[in-house]
Amino acid sequence: MIQPSPTPDSVPPEDFPTYGQWLAAHEDEDLICLILHSGDHGAATSYPHAVEPEMPENLAGGSGSLRGLASIHLLLLHAAVELHGHRRPTPITHLLEVAGELLDIAGTPTSRRPSHADLLAAGAELSRRGLIYGRNLTLRSTEIPPGEYIRVPNHLADIFHPSTAELWALADAHRCPIPTGQLEHTVEGLPPRQRRMLNTLAASGGIGHSASLHPQADPDKPLPRLVRAGILDQLDDTTARLSGRVAQYLAGTLISDPGGDFRPPADLRRNPAGPRPGQESDAVHGRASAPQTRATRAAAATAVQTILDIADAIRDVAAHPMVPLTAGGVGARDLGRAARRLKVSPATVESRLTLALHGDFIAAGVPQSPGAPEVPPASKEDVVWTLTDRGARFLAAELPEQWALLLLGWQSSAHAPWAAANSGAKPLEPSLMDPVEAAGVRAALPHLAASLASDETPLDSAALWRGAPWLAHRTSRRAWRAVCEEAVQLGLCSTEPGSDAYFPTAAVRAVGNHTPCRAPTASAAPPDQLAAITAALDDILPPPVDTLIVQGDLTIMAPGRLDSATSAQLRRIADLESGGMASVWRISAQSLGSAYRAGETREGVESFFDRMVPGGLAALPQALRYLIGDATTSAPLVASPSAAENWPVIRTQSHPHDTARAREAAAAAVENFRAAIAAQPEQDNPHPDEDGRNPSAGVSKSPGQAGTAQEPQDIMTALRLAYREGIPVAVAYADSRGTRLEAEMDLVMMNASAIVGVDRSSGASVNIHPHRVARVTVL
Repeated sequence: MIQPSPTPDSVPPEDFPTYGQWLAAHEDEDLICLILHSGDHGAATSYPHAVEPEMPENLAGGSGSLRGLASIHLLLLHAAVELHGHRRPTPITHLLEVAGELLDIAGTPTSRRPSHADLLAAGAELSRRGLIYGRNLTLRSTEIPPGEYIRVPNHLADIFHPSTAELWALADAHRCPIPTGQLEHTVEGLPPRQRRMLNTLAASGGIGHSASLHPQADPDKPLPRLVRAGILDQLDDTTARLSGRVAQYLAGTLISDPGGDFRPPADLRRNPAGPRPGQESDAVHGRASAPQTRATRAAAATAVQTILDIADAIRDVAAHPMVPLTAGGVGARDLGRAARRLKVSPATVESRLTLALHGDFIAAGVPQSPGAPEVPPASKEDVVWTLTDRGARFLAAELPEQWALLLLGWQSSAHAPWAAANSGAKPLEPSLMDPVEAAGVRAALPHLAASLASDETPLDSAALWRGAPWLAHRTSRRAWRAVCEEAVQLGLCSTEPGSDAYFPTAAVRAVGNHTPCRAPTASAAPPDQLAAITAALDDILPPPVDTLIVQGDLTIMAPGRLDSATSAQLRRIADLESGGMASVWRISAQSLGSAYRAGETREGVESFFDRMVPGGLAALPQALRYLIGDATTSAPLVASPSAAENWPVIRTQSHPHDTARAREAAAAAVENFRAAIAAQPEQDNPHPDEDGRNPSAGVSKSPGQAGTAQEPQDIMTALRLAYREGIPVAVAYADSRGTRLEAEMDLVMMNASAIVGVDRSSGASVNIHPHRVARVTVL
């Protein structure tokens, strides 16, 4: 259990502010920055913070405010709600103690628990995010003062309730002790009736009620046995919840470790398994960065080969545009034709085109000549898959910039090719777009990698649960593996043959360190991302070679990386035979003649070889010197496609973050908020009373009397309050025949489509649809 530093308890301050008052005490710029920077990985929520009733409606957003949080942040918020921090001020010392108790309930190993200092630092970050507040805390706080009292916004109470639908947010949702590798065998080995019951629970919210869970009931009944096995979590004498890790297995999403991992993402121990194969030799040679050097070098070579393959694929698409299928994808016939031209398999062409789509290098549209005015398509027949202007920039760029363009495009891509296995969609179809899972994981992966302690720490699903739990619970195991495999192709990760472990490289750290993680920071404009990432990747790649080796059989060997000018010149005058960090080219009468017809001159070719070949032009094989001269008079009638790269392109619509427009919207929200605060009558009590209900929130009540709600929104608020606090209610409703009924009941389950309670007089179960409720009185 975490041992907080002893702090004497004191009486909570009488003048403790409400959430709205606390926010209103900040400068406009602080509130604007809070709105602008309170995003999450891949979630399109402009204003994610849900706040108290005096805040404007457009600032409300349910669990959106939690989507960018790490597990350690959720642990603190869960502890605050357990202490009723949404209703009254709570000492920070008590908060740390309850956080330790939650970890005890979850069975979190000591090695995966945060330290006292970690929790305090996470608490300060929550203050900067506007998720905890206190008299001495602000949106700029860097630490929590000793003895501080804190509160959390009211909306968190529903999210961290034991029966919440947001199970990913609960610290004790990871309490199932079954090892991940044995979870499938355990669940699928259950008797058929119990296995079907798990599916039913998963489909109905995960909460079940049964008298067999009572302590005096038969312990050999199925439900008590499932509780003892860790498959169900018992909440009270009659209520059980599907354990979070079992729910993850049933949903096919990433499964957290038993007990969870609540360490800060940047505080990971080095991999206890030791260095991976191949690292020992680097250590013997005394290189300072031994653990990462070999992996980074190999990953960079893989990335270079991928870039060359993508370049070949998009050149082919530019020279031979493909007509989209009815649903917008690419057909097998076009893939087969491209495969024959590129001398690879159709599956390889599909893979390369998918990566090109991630980079926004190809698109379906109407190509336009450079400089020509843009015209809309006259018909669907005008639309083709071909090169984009971003793809043209990629082809013309230096290798480091090519890599940076590819990585930035991939990181923001929402294309999910793995979804085609279930949907039957064709390659590149727009229906395969998934802005949450695909774009979210790709955007999160570089930041997770940048937060790891070393390149020996695996980038696994546990890292995603630790750093982005909301995203982890939405991500399928198939999607995670597919994204990691893409990352290997792009040089962002390395892996060993036959291994499921992926390790970060220097390239993924470069992307993570130079792209915004959307946490609240200073409002200074970020540096040019492309330039910064290009420079960082240039440091990873070896320097370009300045010599070529020309052999007597007219092959040209480049012993290392080529700069863009040299590569472009070789592509004009020769044909690539094998690519990679080192490449082999073959020059012929056809390739030279094609270059001459495209505008190249004999003097230019001779000058190129004189500069790049040791010994100059005189060192060239005699056959090549003759060929350079003879080709000027015997040029072929048809130029090769590689020499004519002035193709029409599709003009992509860039979607940069419109800072000015976003700031205007945030400023308007802040202005509306302040107007709402100013318009509040002085006699209105802005403080919720002791049980957390706000007299101005729509539930009419007088001192000593029950509160009654009649408006739909107020009815649901009253029901949620009663369900959360265990308060009986009187509900006036209509049954399926329209008969008006009224019952006093204790609520046992509530969601958006059903309210289930027990009649206090008869003990009968009552099932009500929310839209049939006319009035609720909180007793």
